Amino acid sequence: MSHLGDYLRAWREGLGLTRPAFAGRLGYRNTTKGVRRIDHLERGGDGPPGFVEAVARVLGVEPEAVAGLAARDRDEADRAWEAWADEPVPVEVVVRAVPGLFARHPLPPGLDDPDEVVAYARGLARNWRKVVVVVLSRRLSVTIGEDGVVRGRNVASPDRDVRPGVRVGRHRFVLPPLGPAPNGCQSGGPAG
Repeated sequence: MSHLGDYLRAWREGLGLTRPAFAGRLGYRNTTKGVRRIDHLERGGDGPPGFVEAVARVLGVEPEAVAGLAARDRDEADRAWEAWADEPVPVEVVVRAVPGLFARHPLPPGLDDPDEVVAYARGLARNWRKVVVVVLSRRLSVTIGEDGVVRGRNVASPDRDVRPGVRVGRHRFVLPPLGPAPNGCQSGGPAG
């Protein structure tokens, strides 16, 4: 749900414009591409840089209204992400088997203290000569180099996932989520 998308769709429909006709008014010669972008905007409230502004301008919508609704959508998405990120999840150890391929490694029974898990993962990385990532929560992971040295602590945000992943072109692929992600947040598969 997007307050901005719903608002812009209502304006477009109020003017009697179909998506293809509106794509033409926006200057798209490839109406399929224009319709896709309009549909994405109306469903999710965002689009490529300048697109939302162009839609608002062609519809005759006040920029202040667009800015207010976009801020409301962002605030709601941020609150949903915060609630999701605060839910407890099991600690995971993930090994980079080869570049671009990650696999979960089971923890020994009873090992659940974060510092002990990181120490265990450091030994694993050193012994196997593999990069290891400890996913401590939906907010924090620790990357350990092949030499067993902690290389970094990764802090999540609504647009940055802490799980290991690989970038292919413009898309980032991550391990399946630790539980369902709220609408609008990264949740496995392409991640931005």
